[in-house]
Amino acid sequence: MEIQKGDTKMAVAKKVNIKNIKPNPHRNFDIDPIDWDKVDVLVQSYKELTDFGVLPMRAIGGGQYELAAGHHRLEAMRKLDLKEVDAKVMQLDTMGMIQTMARENMTQKGATAFAVQDAMAASTEFLAYELLKYKNYEQFQEVSKVSPIVDTKPQWTQCLNTINKGEGLGERLLSKFTGGSTSKRGVEEALKSLKADGTTLTIVNKVLDRLNLEAEQATAEAEKAAAEAEADRLAEIEAEEAEAERLAEEEAAAAIQAAKDEEEAEAAKVQAEEKKLEREEQNRLRAEEEALEEEERQAAAAIKAEEEEKAKQEREDIREAAEKALIAKIDGKALKLFPNSGHQAAFLTLLKENIDLFPKKQHVPLAESIIMRAKYTNKRRATDPSRTSGRLTVDGIKMAFNSTIREGKIWTKQMQKEQEARLKAAEDKKEAEDLGLKVDNLENELRTNTRKLEKTVIKYTKLVKEEPEAETLVNIFKYKQDIRKLINALVAFDSMFGGKITDYFDDIKEVKD
Repeated sequence: MEIQKGDTKMAVAKKVNIKNIKPNPHRNFDIDPIDWDKVDVLVQSYKELTDFGVLPMRAIGGGQYELAAGHHRLEAMRKLDLKEVDAKVMQLDTMGMIQTMARENMTQKGATAFAVQDAMAASTEFLAYELLKYKNYEQFQEVSKVSPIVDTKPQWTQCLNTINKGEGLGERLLSKFTGGSTSKRGVEEALKSLKADGTTLTIVNKVLDRLNLEAEQATAEAEKAAAEAEADRLAEIEAEEAEAERLAEEEAAAAIQAAKDEEEAEAAKVQAEEKKLEREEQNRLRAEEEALEEEERQAAAAIKAEEEEKAKQEREDIREAAEKALIAKIDGKALKLFPNSGHQAAFLTLLKENIDLFPKKQHVPLAESIIMRAKYTNKRRATDPSRTSGRLTVDGIKMAFNSTIREGKIWTKQMQKEQEARLKAAEDKKEAEDLGLKVDNLENELRTNTRKLEKTVIKYTKLVKEEPEAETLVNIFKYKQDIRKLINALVAFDSMFGGKITDYFDDIKEVKD
């Protein structure tokens, strides 16, 4: 049997805090205590070589580790106050921990008899437990990890007998378990010493006590499980009885509720029927009302549709009339000047859009001009003008027409400006004529009023001459003042009328004087 080395694929090399490392739980320090002289030698060696190698261990949770082997090296590191160690953390079970410890203790140079005894003691305890804990050989062969080294039933039976007698196990079996790490004689002497000082018997009794305790625990657990099962069975019976009683109560309550529900259902049915009849009547009335509304809506829609159709027809008639009127404004001779219907359509479309710019009498000259310009434009734009005669195209017609329109608009603007100037001159002339007429009217009115004034002054003069005392009257005094003011104003503006005003007053200037 090969010594278990742990799952090397799962091994992890890492630094581990030395405070978190515990000793191998299967190492008996009473049998093989720490040799402090050896520790001092290792300390000196480290000071010279600065290397202790890698310590094998397993993780036990909570950041803690258990050392598989190398306890003297670990103590030397602690003496040197090292904080961390180089570790190889592996997945090791109990057998792996024991085999790793035995291999190092028994193969290390200068291994002591105590180290071999410690390895044999731990191996004996593990193997004895593995051999005794199964009920029969078949179960042992099927389950136990050490079955390869006890491969026959007689051998298994013999091992059980020697263990039960307190004699432990033989050298051949233990050497196979530890991998033959030391000599046959060394193993035999270690076993002899363990038997002589009673350690073997202590180990056997420890294993037997452990098995008895486990059996008692198993019995207790079985009894507990049986008691729990019985309690569960009784609880289940009680629950079933309670459930049966609950179901009976529910059935009785359900029967009462069913009768009540049936009565309520009948009442609800009657009420529902009444509501149904009421809804049907409401629906009938609503349907009649909606039918009347629909008839009115359809009638209104028909009238609206008729009006829309009529309006549409009127618009169509207007459009057709406008089209006819527009066509009537177009000289058909101009269209015939174009060689095909496409050219005619292009010219007609452009002419319709700009009919206000071109009177009918201009259509033929316009068409001739468009054809000439379109051909010229096509020839000028040709890649090789010498090889084209200026073919007429729709695009050429459009370009020529648009050019004509632009020129026409420029000419129209110029004509508009000239027309506006003529209208302005006419308006100015009319304003002058109107002003002259107004002046003539004012002159005639002035002449008439002057003559009336002259007559009034003559009468006034005559009155004063015939009745001198009249001048003393207040009214006559005010009248004279008014006359003087009027004559002074007329004389002041005399120059504006070329002396015409004062001519009317030659006979009455004495009044002013």
